[in-house]
Amino acid sequence: MTPDLSTNKLQTTRIKASDGTTVILSYLKPEAQAMRDTVASIRLRGDKRPSLSLLARRSIGLYLARLENTRTSDPEAFAEEIATLEKMTAPPCPKTLQRAHRKSPA
Repeated sequence: MTPDLSTNKLQTTRIKASDGTTVILSYLKPEAQAMRDTVASIRLRGDKRPSLSLLARRSIGLYLARLENTRTSDPEAFAEEIATLEKMTAPPCPKTLQRAHRKSPA
């Protein structure tokens, strides 16, 4: 579910799996098409093509490593990135909050 107040906000859905977590990202159509076009232009050895999933997985790892490095090497840039993330974050969906409340121990 997407809250009404989330216009132009990045939305994620986390699905717990036995061996990890699956994250589903939703993008506006123009952003998604631009990513598809970029991925389609990349050729790997043997004329293989990477998938959006492969690039997303790789990019998350690179982003987190860069973020951790920035935390120590450039605290001001780290604070700016956190502020940007806060602007992109949508409020939690009321149904998600209700589910979490029901699952929490009393």
